[in-house]
Amino acid sequence: EILQELLGTCSTLTFIEPMFRCDYGFNIHTEGLVFINYNCVMLDTSPIYIGENAFIGPGTCLACAGHAIDTKDIPPGVIAVGNPCKVLRPITEDDRILLKDNN
Repeated sequence: EILQELLGTCSTLTFIEPMFRCDYGFNIHTEGLVFINYNCVMLDTSPIYIGENAFIGPGTCLACAGHAIDTKDIPPGVIAVGNPCKVLRPITEDDRILLKDNN
């Protein structure tokens, strides 16, 4: 029940060992039998699809390229970096096209 709530789509045959970490959860999709071993990290800023009969080894990190650009602690329409966060530049149409192409 927890996995059904956390993940975007989840087979009833999905098994995840602790410690599992993810950014959002709703971008992770499993199909059929999926076993995810201990200490897995999924940085799901973009969709992750795991097909049936997948066995993911311990200590695996699945990291999507890119970072979320919709955050509430910076002005809208910009890309910001660093700690503390600083505005780098405005988001351009080229950024939007690249993000769509990666999904």
